[in-house]
Formats: sequence, C-alpha cells, structure tokens
Amino acid sequence: MSRQVHASRRVRLPGLVIALLIACPALAQRAAIPQSAPLDRWLGQLGRPFVVAIAGDSGSGKSTFARGLTQTLGADRVKVICVDDYHRLDRQGRKAAGVTALNPVATDLDRLARDLSALRQGRTIMKPVYDHSDGTLAPPERFAPAPIILVEGLHPFATARLRQQVDQAIFFDPSASVKQTWKIQRDVGQRGHTAQEVKRSIRERKPDYQAHIQPQRGLADMVVGFHWSDHRNPDALRVQVRERNLAPTPKRVRHNRSGARYVLRSERRRDGTGVTIADGRIPHAATARDERLLQRVTGVRPAIERRSATLDLARVLVAKRVVQKILACRRR
Repeated sequence: MSRQVHASRRVRLPGLVIALLIACPALAQRAAIPQSAPLDRWLGQLGRPFVVAIAGDSGSGKSTFARGLTQTLGADRVKVICVDDYHRLDRQGRKAAGVTALNPVATDLDRLARDLSALRQGRTIMKPVYDHSDGTLAPPERFAPAPIILVEGLHPFATARLRQQVDQAIFFDPSASVKQTWKIQRDVGQRGHTAQEVKRSIRERKPDYQAHIQPQRGLADMVVGFHWSDHRNPDALRVQVRERNLAPTPKRVRHNRSGARYVLRSERRRDGTGVTIADGRIPHAATARDERLLQRVTGVRPAIERRSATLDLARVLVAKRVVQKILACRRR
C-alpha cells in the first residue's frame, strides 16, 4: 500500500488508522495521532456501553486481570460487575441445597442478562450484592451505565441470552497446578479458608466445572491459558492466548523471538484465528510499543503492578483486541 493511500485514509478515516497502528506498530512513524483520547470518541459513536465478559473457574485470576484491564482502558470509563453478585442463595443456602456456586441454578443468570440489557440501553439498575467475606447476600445497590462494562465470573456468557449482551468474550484457562496455587493464595489470604479446605473444594467442584464452566471455553473470542514456565523460573508463567473471529489475512503470518530466558511466538492464520505464546522473562521492550500506542488511544498511563512480564503481555493483547472491537462495532 502506498504512502499516498495511507495519507488519504488518515484524512477520511482517522479511527481506522489508529486501529491499524495498534495492529501494525511500524505504521506509528507515519501518522500523527490526535492528543485527545480517540477511545472516548469511538465509544460515543457506539452509543451504548461496550460489554466485555471474562469467564473462568474460581481462583483463575479473573478479578486480578479485570483490575489491570480496567486501569489500562481507564478507570473512569470502566465499571465491573461480578457474576457472584447474582447468587440466588447465600453460602449456607447453597450448602443446605447441596449445590455449589459453579452450578448455574445457584445464580440468577436471567436477571444478569436483563440487567446487562438495561445498562446497554442507558438505564440504571439495582444490582444485587454478594458479600464474599461471610458468604451472605447484601442489600442491592444502584449501578449506573459506563462506557465499558466488564463482567467477570463463573458464567458471564453461559447462556444464549447472556451472549446476546456480550460484545467480547474471554475465557481464563489456567492449568490445574496454577489454579490451585492461585486459589489457595486468595482463599487463605482473603477469605479465611485453610489450604486443605481449598484443595477439597477444588476436588468436589471439578464435576460442576467440567459441566457448567468449561463449555464457555469453546464460545470465547479469546482463551487465555496459564502454565508454569518451561524455563523453570520460579516467578515466571507461560501464557498462551488463542483467538478467533480476527480479521482474515491474505496469508499465514508467524513471528518468533527468543532469548536466553524467554520465548515469544505468535501466529495469525488466514481463517481469522491466532495464537500467541509467551514464556519466561519477556523483555519490557516486547510490549512497550503497544503500550505506548494504547496510551495514545486511551489517554491513560496505567499504574500497573508488574508482577509477571507474560501477564503484562496478555493484558496488553487483550486491551488491544477490546479497542479494535470497539472500533469495529461503532461502524456497524
């Protein structure tokens, strides 16, 4: 494509240029990005909240990732809904009924779908509240729409009615070992459980996970997997992001970078699917350019707690896809 064509598109379709800059950082040197935040303009043109859903098992890192994504996209633009707030039964009620929180009968998913529909229409809702500290149902609270609504939990796109309200669906898929470690850290440190109680709970809930949570994996636009590093770094993770519903490409594209302590590979297929694998201590330079471009689009310089380079890369990749999807939706 010629330089003249790029220049023409900058005049007529500035939003498209910025999306291309995100997808192809090399173009950043050819175009000037407006100092105002383009994301606000695109969200305004969309005319309704953009809904991102993150599904996964208990303790799979959804809430932590949601906080990082909120900071990346702008805390003043994003509101988070936890699906746990829609529990029909409190902790004692579930125990008496013999059901776990992973079973959809324990959660009012129809009400969640109705509330998301109302929010997309610009209406304020009375959102239920679940208190994790003691497992009780608290009084509902007013919840007004926001430009971006992030729904995270066990079943955010488990039903057809919910999927109608979700613009981008993400599934978190940590290995059994990683998930157990994370869940013990959270439930022991924040919820007063013992490590043995957590391990027993994981075993008892496994059938419900396989029956009710895992099927969402096949419905997701992005599947983010976490494994312990193959480089045997005790504080490193291997992250694998599988994507579908990407724009088709004329040919298969592969990129491969590696060093003494890291591996970074990506592949984009002609059918609109792709995979990115990051392992070890990924250098900050691998994500720095995309982070700068995201900052120009969002106008936000997030204060991220950088505990894992591979998690950083996953956060940046997911944020890029959210921005690109917002841009695509506002043109429909």
